[in-house]
Amino acid sequence: MLGINKIYMRELRYNYTFMMLIAINIIFIFCLVNGYHIPQFYFIGTLISLILFYLFFEKPRYIAPLIVLMIPLEISKLFIPVLKVIEGPSGDVSVLDFSRIMVGLSIVVWFVKDLSNGRLLLYKDSIMRYLYVFVIYCMFSTLFISADINRGLIELFRYSIYLIMAFICIRFINHKNDVLLVYKFLFIISSILSLVGIAEYLFEFHLWNEHLGIRSSATFMDPNLYARFLSLTLISTIIFKIKKIRFNNILLNILIIIQIVALFVSVSRGGLLAFLLGLLFVVFFIDRNIRLKLFPFILGTLVLVPFVFLILIKARGEDLSFFDMGQRIGLIYTGVKIFLHNLILGIGLGSFETIALGSYAKFLPYGGRGVTLSHTSVVTVMAELGSIGLGIVCMIFYKIYATFRQLLNSKDAWISTFSLLAATQILIVFISSQSAGRMFEDPFLWFFIGVLISINKINKAAISCG
Repeated sequence: MLGINKIYMRELRYNYTFMMLIAINIIFIFCLVNGYHIPQFYFIGTLISLILFYLFFEKPRYIAPLIVLMIPLEISKLFIPVLKVIEGPSGDVSVLDFSRIMVGLSIVVWFVKDLSNGRLLLYKDSIMRYLYVFVIYCMFSTLFISADINRGLIELFRYSIYLIMAFICIRFINHKNDVLLVYKFLFIISSILSLVGIAEYLFEFHLWNEHLGIRSSATFMDPNLYARFLSLTLISTIIFKIKKIRFNNILLNILIIIQIVALFVSVSRGGLLAFLLGLLFVVFFIDRNIRLKLFPFILGTLVLVPFVFLILIKARGEDLSFFDMGQRIGLIYTGVKIFLHNLILGIGLGSFETIALGSYAKFLPYGGRGVTLSHTSVVTVMAELGSIGLGIVCMIFYKIYATFRQLLNSKDAWISTFSLLAATQILIVFISSQSAGRMFEDPFLWFFIGVLISINKINKAAISCG
């Protein structure tokens, strides 16, 4: 009888939420019919939410794949009319995008499903505990230290959303097939955006930022972030191929080719370097027999890539002096100076540019008339969060590495392969963020941390079942 009551209450709460969304749509339709002005975004958004809520509740394994499908659509900030901020060449953009809205909807599904069963399911993991400590410390830094509290609050909001996204990934990725589904969706969006980037280069147009010259960026504002995304997906495709994971081999070959071409036409030094270092990481930790087979390919890649890339650098209009490298060195020097003067607590989350332009302008490139935003994430953490923040970040990555090494030694080949894949993607974000910024600001970092923890959860469940 008790079980029947629980099922009844769960269905009742689900139906209440579903009916609430239907009621909102009916209100919108009534307002439109009677001549009231309702922005189309709210009507369409609620209608899509209604459909997705039903899908997520009935098929929760699609939550994480659809989130990863939406993350690269950074351009969606342009289409959302609420919570606007001034950012970048396109003027006003929203702090929301499709992936964050997807996370918000997933939170509702998560709460309705779990609270209907009497408790909210949170997987306990050491990485997540340190991420939780990191977000709390960022809150303290914003409220009590930051010289730019508005910017700090935006960053804090971003981190909080991404922390919840990691929790959601862990909650709804429960089986090996769920992980495979995530990567299938990642391949879908990667193939589309690779073709978009190649088309931008060939036909000399841009979906978003018109000031990029020949560089492709697809749905990203910054071509370096587009290159980072391609590095993440390309390394996944290569691992799928060399480990012969269940997938169409011809499609994998085509996908590898178009991703490589798209990566080149982004003309991103940092993105290409992150991919090459990620590839070396894979070669170092992969099975010895596969490593020996890959050696000629790796050697050829290391010889060929610099020549092709130099041609693209010339086409981009730069020479081998790499003009902006001097500016980035100047930003690193400025960040280290700030860190040494604010050793323990730092200057506060989001305050780098404000403080640098104030007290440290003479150390900035061209006295503050050049680039003023830090492009090296470790230096940004040091300057803004001090030694305490840096220590927390070091512990996060130590725990990630410890989890990866533990899973790599698993007797289950599937577990070791996908842990290597997730760890490599985390590494690529870390490396790329040292030249393009956006480490914890990148949702892919949090997402693939969630994937790695999910793999650990699946492994522990398999061990406990004998």
